[in-house]
Amino acid sequence: MKASIFKPGETYTLIRISIHLAYSYSQCIEIQKIANGMVVYKEIVNGVKRAQPITLAIDNPLVFSGTQIPFRTDYDLVYAGKSNVFEGNGLFNLLGELPIEEVRRFIEEYNLNTEAELGDVIYKDVPVFPELADEAVLALTGFPQANAPGI
Repeated sequence: MKASIFKPGETYTLIRISIHLAYSYSQCIEIQKIANGMVVYKEIVNGVKRAQPITLAIDNPLVFSGTQIPFRTDYDLVYAGKSNVFEGNGLFNLLGELPIEEVRRFIEEYNLNTEAELGDVIYKDVPVFPELADEAVLALTGFPQANAPGI
């Protein structure tokens, strides 16, 4: 992920995968400054802001401008008390009310991080970009490989 996608003073939503338990979660941040290859931000949690640096080499999250996105991660729903289950599968596990085509269109249009692994994005247990998903993702989701062009 390149620091140049961020602008100081702007807010962003990152969809990340935990490096410890392999679950996906969202993180709302406000950029404070960019210095020495680090993006310094304040994380916004329940209206409280905490200053922390991001190490850009750790992961390649989905990155959206602003804090309003039309889907949630499975872990976010657990954290909010709206679900009891989240997947620890190392994928971007998204849930919501939109048809999958609209989720794909939203990600294609608004994701700022061109280095994010789009083949690892699943929505309601279905690959959003099956043509980019590897065989392990297709097998995990039960998506027929015949439906995944290019594989």
